[in-house]
Amino acid sequence: MECNSPQQQPQRRKKRSRSGCNTCRARKVKCDERSDGCGNCERLQLECSGYGRSATRHSDAHTRARRTYRSCSNCRLGRAKCSGERPACSRCQEKRLQCQYGENVEPVWPRRLTSTVDPPERPSSAPRENEAETPSLAWLTSFDLPEKARVAVLVDNYFAHVHPIRCFAFLHRPSFLRRVDEELASDVRTALLHVVCALGAQFYALECSAISQKLSPKFILWAGSRWAENAYSMVLKELDKISIDNLMASQLLYDHALRVGNFAQAFMLGGITARMAQALQINLEFSTDVLCLEPGLSVSAREARRRLMWSCFVTDALLGSGVDQLMLIEERDIKIQLPCNERRFLQEAPCVTRTLDGTVLGFLRPEITPVDPDENMGIMAYFIQHIRIRKQVLRYIKHLDKAMSPWLPNSEFVILDKACWDWYNSLPENLQFTSSAIYTRKASSQLGALVLMHCAHHQTLCDLYRLGAPALFKLRSAIEFPPEQSEYLEKMRSDLYKAAKSLAAIIAEAERHGPHNLSDTWLPTVTYDSSRIMLYYLTQLIDPREQNSKDLVVQTIPYLQSNIRALRAMESLNAVSGRLDRRLKYLTVEI
Repeated sequence: MECNSPQQQPQRRKKRSRSGCNTCRARKVKCDERSDGCGNCERLQLECSGYGRSATRHSDAHTRARRTYRSCSNCRLGRAKCSGERPACSRCQEKRLQCQYGENVEPVWPRRLTSTVDPPERPSSAPRENEAETPSLAWLTSFDLPEKARVAVLVDNYFAHVHPIRCFAFLHRPSFLRRVDEELASDVRTALLHVVCALGAQFYALECSAISQKLSPKFILWAGSRWAENAYSMVLKELDKISIDNLMASQLLYDHALRVGNFAQAFMLGGITARMAQALQINLEFSTDVLCLEPGLSVSAREARRRLMWSCFVTDALLGSGVDQLMLIEERDIKIQLPCNERRFLQEAPCVTRTLDGTVLGFLRPEITPVDPDENMGIMAYFIQHIRIRKQVLRYIKHLDKAMSPWLPNSEFVILDKACWDWYNSLPENLQFTSSAIYTRKASSQLGALVLMHCAHHQTLCDLYRLGAPALFKLRSAIEFPPEQSEYLEKMRSDLYKAAKSLAAIIAEAERHGPHNLSDTWLPTVTYDSSRIMLYYLTQLIDPREQNSKDLVVQTIPYLQSNIRALRAMESLNAVSGRLDRRLKYLTVEI
């Protein structure tokens, strides 16, 4: 039997490539792996970027191929080769056609090629970013809560900086500290403790940055974020176990979500807290024994329930922004009195305060009703009163098509304007924004709360007076002012500018006393709006040729500069501050 000659032997099948050049792998096509550049890349005039992750992409102008990734619409329809020139390819120019390209000028595979050739970057997680830089503070980025001594420091920072602001003062400090000791002794870690530590961690990092070592704003902002994630998981896992503790944790998680810029999570938590409050029925007094003369729930526990309900009310009001469909809590359903002042809460001293409508609870006997219930109220109670007015203002702005003309004496505008100023003028001397009140509140860690309350007033005035600047706020139903009301319109615009300037003055004073006094998550937006209004007034609403206008510009520039400084200072505690700071710098170029 004769053997076949070599010419007669069947050709061996070429071995299939298992890797291929990076370009072919990105395009998901077969590659011949030619050492001097594969055939596919040569045929398509593409750059053959080599093999493996260590390959480098050539950028030499002489070696880089000129290849269009996208053909224009006409060339694609005619199945013709397109030169890819912009704004019109050579074929369309020759045939005098309108050359159009699709929105995507590059296919997906070049982006895959970049990820193949270039080493992957580390995800932009702020804690990871700074762990190597700050080994002494690495515990702030850990998953587990630290030891007892560090937990105590974090809790102290929470009560010093978060507890007083907005309406988060629903934790009775002595009772909570006792619970923390019990939890740490039994190795139990609740969602509430996790989120308290998470919020306290931001301010602890801020303090460390100011005293010992400079930390990046991202590290400060994300300090303790993993504890907040743990708390969030715990709350969701026990969503069907509705309790006061879980509601408190959810309220604080809402604040943390706003701080780190997770607005979708904050929005959903706002709904959860409203439903939990309704399920727990904390909108009703625990009993008619307001002064706790009979055995039962402790004084601090009853007051904590009231404060928690009012905290949910404020969250719902600010989240809804005057849109009825977004608000789940109506003030008419809240049948409890306003919170007492912080001193009485701390000392567990029961007392009678006013309700939201300004009266006292109807079931109280005359002999236990004080002559002046206002004496028992503090910043939190007055802030809640203002939020009620703010809800009415925002609802009015959303329904201008049904409103009376604002210059009429009995119009909704006149009534709401009077309500704002009546509330402001009713503030006791120790709650006015004076030098004495500022230092008194600073000594008791309540300056941030005082700042927020006064900013809320002037921000609400800005929202009310925005009728005079519909183009700035893009009102759905702008009110037309007839020529005979031009003086009224001019005054409204002037009042709008003055309110914005007052905001800037308050924020500048707060920033002078430290960035932690600007920690509320509402303040970055307030600061930005203040600057926008002042800029709009100077550039659009007054005549720049007049000498008075020029003087006003000179007077306003320091307020704009202080707002930019404040936004920069807030960046460590509010994720949105950096973005608003950049926007504001861009806007100020106009002047």
